[in-house]
Amino acid sequence: MRTVLCLLLVTWPAWGAPTPVGVSVASEDDAVQPQQVTAWTLADLRPAPDAPKPAALPPDLEPLLRQRFLQTRLALDDRTAPLLRRQKLKLPKGLTPPPKPAEEIQLWLTTDPETGAVQALFHLTWVQLWLGPTLEARDCPPCPCSPGAGCAPCVACVPKQHRPEDRPLAVIGYTLAVRYTVEPSGRLTAETHYLPKPLTQPDVARRAQRWRAAQRRRPRLNEPGQAF
Repeated sequence: MRTVLCLLLVTWPAWGAPTPVGVSVASEDDAVQPQQVTAWTLADLRPAPDAPKPAALPPDLEPLLRQRFLQTRLALDDRTAPLLRRQKLKLPKGLTPPPKPAEEIQLWLTTDPETGAVQALFHLTWVQLWLGPTLEARDCPPCPCSPGAGCAPCVACVPKQHRPEDRPLAVIGYTLAVRYTVEPSGRLTAETHYLPKPLTQPDVARRAQRWRAAQRRRPRLNEPGQAF
């Protein structure tokens, strides 16, 4: 007779059930082993616009999956750390990082209309902007003629005000994702890790453009009624 082993991975309510149930596997052979994907793009992850979404989720499902995702993210530090070191080696001289990097986590939920299984995909983007020193405004040179010396009038000089968005800027970062498949009973049946990779060049350019646009929306120096 085959021995059946029940392994408690994490608990959350079963679909529509008022009390929590365990996420179980039938045997050690059936335990969920995460699959790893190294070559992937964001287009591979985004659900189709017409993909069916769950009508409702158990209240504890999302936070428990999010916690599991964050634990996986920490376990991948041995991959993200050297990835960031290689990017920092390519940075221009004289740039410094801000006190805290930016981190974004997106959650996309879809459901299988035949089985009712839910797929929860967590996508993380980690971004750090390295900035150069603030540029100084250009002063006009003094007029070469002394007053009353009969010299020609000086050419008008308009001081150049360097704007915040003119500061040198570099963007580094990475992205990763994890997809979970959960049956209506609350059983985790599949887990896929999309391993960390550097931000793409279009994403780097997009982040830099977003930062400069935010700086342009700040109040300008010497504008009436506004403070820099």
